Amino acid sequence: MTKHIVLTLLAAVATATAGNEIIDTQAYVDGGLRNTHVAVSTTYASQELWRGVSRGDDSFQASVTGDIALTDYVTTFAGVTLRNTDAVDSDYIFTGGIRKDFSNIGLKGTSLAVLFNYYTEGTNVSGDITSEIGVELSQDLDFNILPVDNVTVTQYLPTEGTSQSYGEVELTKTVNVLNLPIDISSTLGYVADESELTHAGVTLSTDIQTAISGLVVTPYVSYIFSLGNETDSLRGIYVGAEDEVAVGFSATYNF
Repeated sequence: MTKHIVLTLLAAVATATAGNEIIDTQAYVDGGLRNTHVAVSTTYASQELWRGVSRGDDSFQASVTGDIALTDYVTTFAGVTLRNTDAVDSDYIFTGGIRKDFSNIGLKGTSLAVLFNYYTEGTNVSGDITSEIGVELSQDLDFNILPVDNVTVTQYLPTEGTSQSYGEVELTKTVNVLNLPIDISSTLGYVADESELTHAGVTLSTDIQTAISGLVVTPYVSYIFSLGNETDSLRGIYVGAEDEVAVGFSATYNF
């Protein structure tokens, strides 16, 4: 059933892309990868909060990500992240996927992405997952509809390992406080197989442009309110989960 859903979504993205766009491969042959973006980032935090649960203190992450615009409305992306905490040593995450923007067919601000994650050390998210496929539907919003800038729903489906089909809903909003833009991200996690909520969380952050062109420093604070610690239907890392707070900062260099 899971494979059928994934293949159907992949076919939908491919059909929408083929019906409206022609990938200009010759442009890359003639002019190089001119429609690309690459970023290198490092993050340090008091603890790593991942999908609503702490994965250890003294969190350090380093990542390289990149994307290529195949057309005006189709983008491929990939990345690798190294994660270390006092509890998890040298955990690598490899990610790749494709995103389709549907603005060209009248759905302004709507995008659909299909991605693949591979974890070298597994995840132990309600089971030990080595790899998974994520399906992400994102919609930019007008303030007259909801007082947020964007709503994104992501459902993860395991391809190697077992889980309870974790997913999350994320709302984002940017507000100005004394002329300082503050990004607010609110998340609600759930496991679809059990129809149970795992956590609610909020993160406040702000991007600080440095004197070095392309380098951005982002301090942040996150709070997680656990919703799954009093139910018997959740497994894995949500057993005994508690409310958590983390503070940290990231430094990102965009090429």
